[in-house]
Amino acid sequence: MSELVAPQLVVNSRMIYFGWVPADPEAVAALVPDGLKPMANRRVFVNQYVVD
Repeated sequence: MSELVAPQLVVNSRMIYFGWVPADPEAVAALVPDGLKPMANRRVFVNQYVVD
């Protein structure tokens, strides 16, 4: 598979997108990959989609 370059546009898909502020903010900060900075309140976003 070729390397995808941002931004991507997903069309004709079913999607769920939600976010929350975790009970343990430091646990979330520990999961953030090197080179990225977590949000100040450690809010988490999840985006999943299916393209038929």
